[in-house]
Amino acid sequence: MRQPPWKEHCDSPMRDYFDLRQSTLTIGGLSAEALAATYGTPLYVYDAEIFKIKYKTLRRALPSSVEIFFAMKSNPSLAVVTLLSTLGAGVDIASLGELHTALRARVPPHKILFTGPAKQDHELDAAVRANILAINVESEGELERLNRIAKAYNKCFPVGIRLNAAFAPDERTTIIGGTSPQKFGIDPARAVEVIGLAQRLSHVEPVGIHIFNASQVLDAQAWLRHAEQTVRTALELWRATNFELRYVDLGGGLGVPYTDEEPELDVTALGSGLSRILAQYTAQGLPKDLRVLIEPGRYLTAEAGVYLTRVVDVKESRGVRYALVDGGVHHLLRPTWFATGHPVRIAQKLNHPPQARYSIAGPLCTALDYLAQDVMLPSVEVGDIIAIFNVGAYGWTESMPYFLSHPTPPEVLVLHGRDYLIRPRQTPEEYLANQIVPDVLTQQD
Repeated sequence: MRQPPWKEHCDSPMRDYFDLRQSTLTIGGLSAEALAATYGTPLYVYDAEIFKIKYKTLRRALPSSVEIFFAMKSNPSLAVVTLLSTLGAGVDIASLGELHTALRARVPPHKILFTGPAKQDHELDAAVRANILAINVESEGELERLNRIAKAYNKCFPVGIRLNAAFAPDERTTIIGGTSPQKFGIDPARAVEVIGLAQRLSHVEPVGIHIFNASQVLDAQAWLRHAEQTVRTALELWRATNFELRYVDLGGGLGVPYTDEEPELDVTALGSGLSRILAQYTAQGLPKDLRVLIEPGRYLTAEAGVYLTRVVDVKESRGVRYALVDGGVHHLLRPTWFATGHPVRIAQKLNHPPQARYSIAGPLCTALDYLAQDVMLPSVEVGDIIAIFNVGAYGWTESMPYFLSHPTPPEVLVLHGRDYLIRPRQTPEEYLANQIVPDVLTQQD
């Protein structure tokens, strides 16, 4: 039997972390309305307890031999990286800026892995100087450049070979890109040749295989099929080239539900399945001391974040009700890309039954500027605070904050019932201070 609308409204993907029965939204025990009054809107708020729950849940589910490297690209806020590091996570970085963040967060260099295309020489140089765990290389050119850089420091630097494999879990919306031609990695047909090149170069040492070509995977069995094929590929390449295989990097891709229809990823099944795979291939000769790495980002951070934005105006156009708010895609871009959108509530009317459909739109001069479309909400009034959930991953970090020169949203972490400002709001006056007008433009004829 179909559930009544009130039940559908309550049965949401964030129900495990937020009490939707109360009238006013609380985040980490603090009133969202009070946080908005203290810091202003728009505003990102993170519940530290949810970060901890997600990390510990995954850690318990995985075999003890599997190491978690947080994919920092999902949320590079210094406080978030520091928190996950104190819980035991390493980090997977994709830029020099992320390397600086990891080191500033006191992540031990041996727990930092560098992955991503088009790494520049100064980035490779900094990673070599920092003595991080390894660099996952994505081309022969990158391998040869890294060899030259490591030679200058008289080092033999460990590398993983990233492959653009011919297998991948299905992506509902293309993010990484599956098995198509890619800027990521090296085609498997050339893997033996590239490993051979790495073995001949004097200042790099191939020690790992990395495959990661899907994102937002909610089917544990699909992810496990990908993991099994990755481990098998690593074993075959190890046997074919006799390089010193120290780690297999299974990538990330662990998803979270954004809608009622999407299932929760079964990490218990994922962990037990991964145990079987590793036991199977160890029996076939895989090194017993092999390190197995995974790179979750979204799974660890998405559900901890809430974006708060205040209603400035309510209007109707050709039968469509609009709630116009002070935030938009310059702060949260993801809703324009993915049909699933994000869970949406009115923070002061959390348990009120929905009354009408609204589109939530921001202050930018583009039709792309919407945070939600056609969502059922209680009656919206000017001054209401709209809460957008599941924004702890690819929220602030994926935004385009200078579009139309609005202030940036601050980030606040709620920890042990207290709120901490972890990134201040930046005003147009502050970022104008970093711009320069050439003197010639201000000189009189």
